[in-house]
Amino acid sequence: MQAPTHWVCPSCRAWVPLALNQCPGCKHVHAAAPVVSHAVYPSTQPVARPWVQAVSIPTALLGIVAFFLPWSQISCGPVTLSFSGYELATGSYEEKLGHEHYDRFERRLDSALDQELKRHGVRKTWPKQAPSQESEREPQTGWRLPLLWIVPGACAVLLLLGVFGLPRIPALLVSLVASAYLAYFGVTTEQQATDPQYTGGFLTQTWMWGFWSCWLGLVAPAVAALLKPRSHS
Repeated sequence: MQAPTHWVCPSCRAWVPLALNQCPGCKHVHAAAPVVSHAVYPSTQPVARPWVQAVSIPTALLGIVAFFLPWSQISCGPVTLSFSGYELATGSYEEKLGHEHYDRFERRLDSALDQELKRHGVRKTWPKQAPSQESEREPQTGWRLPLLWIVPGACAVLLLLGVFGLPRIPALLVSLVASAYLAYFGVTTEQQATDPQYTGGFLTQTWMWGFWSCWLGLVAPAVAALLKPRSHS
């Protein structure tokens, strides 16, 4: 009869060598092994780390939802327009820059200027221009950024990886690719929005909390994957 070499942990049912009096999986300590096995089976039970899923799953889900929330805000004095990541990716943000919305933007801006002039006691001297019926604005062409779908797609992949324990290498690769593109998009967009050649120096651009929430949905799972201890077989 073969001599016993392992004992079975009563807490997690893992095979533990007789040389150890503590289960490497659940850290349960036994003064003596209550159940002994005569077969040689290494302990392959994964170590439970609930904090990894508690961090990665909610933040990745937040990144998906935040894609449909306001990302960027364009301001001209007190008048603002905001755009979500979905609107930028599909080009539907141009509806806010159409003929009706543009006229509404001009009226709001003109009203804000009138209030500021009255507050400072300045009388407006230039006449209001009547809307021209001859020169109608042409509809905007469909300028869109389909690569922005990388961001919610990466968050969805990180969410799925978080459900299965958040493997380190896949999580880091997905987060790195999506974060690199999001950083490139943020830098180029901010440069164009603040360039006087395009805006005349009258517009300012601000990143809103939806944009930063997407960053959190990409970075937090990667940090959790880095901090997760390696599993030992």
